[in-house]
Amino acid sequence: MDIDDKIAASIERFFKDRKLSPTGEAEKIDNLGRTSIRDIITRKSKSPTYATLLKIASHYGLSVPELITYPNNIDPNSTEFEILGLWSQLTPVERRFLLSTGKVQISSRDPSQE
Repeated sequence: MDIDDKIAASIERFFKDRKLSPTGEAEKIDNLGRTSIRDIITRKSKSPTYATLLKIASHYGLSVPELITYPNNIDPNSTEFEILGLWSQLTPVERRFLLSTGKVQISSRDPSQE
């Protein structure tokens, strides 16, 4: 499961726990497409923008990191929580660059240094 899958799963759980319709709720959020939330959950929208996540989170009184880590099983003081918050602000191109850079960094590790 990649980070985008985790974001989609968190948003899906948020709506299921509250028995809310993603499509019905999206219609209540200014400047958000009717299918935006459903598209994130079904992964039709593979990398939601920070602006979209911010609109959804703000509508429910949450921060973006709180929304994308729901049900908050990630410590808000952890590095993982911080990384998810930053990840949500990156463009798809920036995300691909970061992933490729991380893979190169990991593959070039000196095992004796770990």
